[in-house]
Amino acid sequence: MGYLRGSPQVRFSRHVDKTAECWVWTGYRNVWGYGVFGPMLAHRWAWTDANGPIPDGLCVLHHCDNPPCVRLDHLYI
Repeated sequence: MGYLRGSPQVRFSRHVDKTAECWVWTGYRNVWGYGVFGPMLAHRWAWTDANGPIPDGLCVLHHCDNPPCVRLDHLYI
């Protein structure tokens, strides 16, 4: 059960491959290619952790159009 150790940020970072362009989620992905972290999509978790709650009715989108990307400067509301 060592994989459950550490803060959510530490556990999250274990599943991110920071390439020169995108930061690719290497953990579980759903059928559409989006990373999943606990009960949330990984890119939504990254946004929420950095910026606070996502306003109701809005989506977190990718400038890079790469579903497993969690790089903050590639995400926008």
